Amino acid sequence: MDSIAQDLRQTLRSLRARPTFAVLAVLTLALGIGANSAVFSVLDAVILRPLGYPDADRLMFISSRFPALGLDRFWVSAPEFFEFDDWNLATFSLVLPEAAYRDPQARANFFDRLLARLSALPGVQDAAAMTGLPPHRPVDARDVRFEDTSGPPLRPRDTVDYFQIATTDYLRTMGIPVMQGRGFTASDASGPPVVLVNQALARTFFGSGTPVGRRILIGGPGTPWFTIIGVVKDVKQGGVDTPAGTEICFLAEQLARTVREMPAGMNVVMRTPLPIDSLATPVSQAVHGLDRSLPLVRFRTMDEVLSGSVARPRFVATVLEIFGGLALLLAAAGTYGVLSYSVTRRRREIAVRMTLGASRRAVLGLVLGQALRLTVAGVVAGVVAGLGLTRLLQSLLFDLRPFDPTTFAAVAGLVTVVAFVASATPAYRAASLDPGAVLREE
Repeated sequence: MDSIAQDLRQTLRSLRARPTFAVLAVLTLALGIGANSAVFSVLDAVILRPLGYPDADRLMFISSRFPALGLDRFWVSAPEFFEFDDWNLATFSLVLPEAAYRDPQARANFFDRLLARLSALPGVQDAAAMTGLPPHRPVDARDVRFEDTSGPPLRPRDTVDYFQIATTDYLRTMGIPVMQGRGFTASDASGPPVVLVNQALARTFFGSGTPVGRRILIGGPGTPWFTIIGVVKDVKQGGVDTPAGTEICFLAEQLARTVREMPAGMNVVMRTPLPIDSLATPVSQAVHGLDRSLPLVRFRTMDEVLSGSVARPRFVATVLEIFGGLALLLAAAGTYGVLSYSVTRRRREIAVRMTLGASRRAVLGLVLGQALRLTVAGVVAGVVAGLGLTRLLQSLLFDLRPFDPTTFAAVAGLVTVVAFVASATPAYRAASLDPGAVLREE
């Protein structure tokens, strides 16, 4: 114990005599540990960590049956789950020319005929058209009036994030479940005005009550009230890294009749097990059979749509992976250089100690003890810096934990090992030299 106390006092005296070195060593360790802990926490969240489900490599089970293709039930693996089943979905966009399709009902009739043709194609199970294609679309942010049966006749105007205009088979084609009430049916096209809302809207505007049966108003005088007939599961429309916004879904066939509105541009989605290459020709023929002047825009699978929606997080993760490796290399090199240089400068001190009778083991213990104390101070400062950086990076990526013990422990352990090697190697060399030769050389 007396020897340890003496070594500690000597270490403190050495650090006070060289405060610049002490600060430099601690900062090098802190920056190395802090930066690498933050970077590799992001990489762990984006690339390395398995999803929080049992058998994460078999994320969900699709119960669709395709007897004609010899497929009964099969598992599907996916790196991410984006709130709806994107498997076996192909999509493209169509924009009807304003000059040829001025009447909203003519636009609605065109898409009705097109979807009937697409649904009749071999291998196509369902087809639907919609204005907004998840999981990333612009925000609508339109005002809506909700009827409140428990209070005043009208609430103040509220803003809804997304307005979706879709055809009858939208929910079935996209695989979106109905949580309360019912979805659209063919009879709704000629019936009273109805809409669907998502869970986020139900929570935001109705709390614990049910929105089914309530009414909303989306226009001025003369606009009909729409009755909410169902609540559907949230689908992310603003990107996979943001919570689902509030959404109202209107029936396209009904909207053209009730308020004389029907968008000219729609996204068509088909559910089919067939490869997308085999669909290009029959889908093109179906479209051009109705209007030869219409081009198919961005014919692709929903997998490609989802890949595009996570391009930014993936790019950020790739850049962080590169900089993380460089930061780890620089941190290791900086730590090794600072501590190695410090021990090398103490060759004369080591030689004097050994001349006065200090054993090689005692000299190594002293040098390593001083390096370890510096390392501990750097690790503490680095963990604090890493926590701050990780919280800052939370704004860039989703599902990132502010503190990942495994990552912080691994980075701190690696830098500690580097610090040990950086101190032990030159110290062992110095202790192995002839003290007299070292003193004569100095």
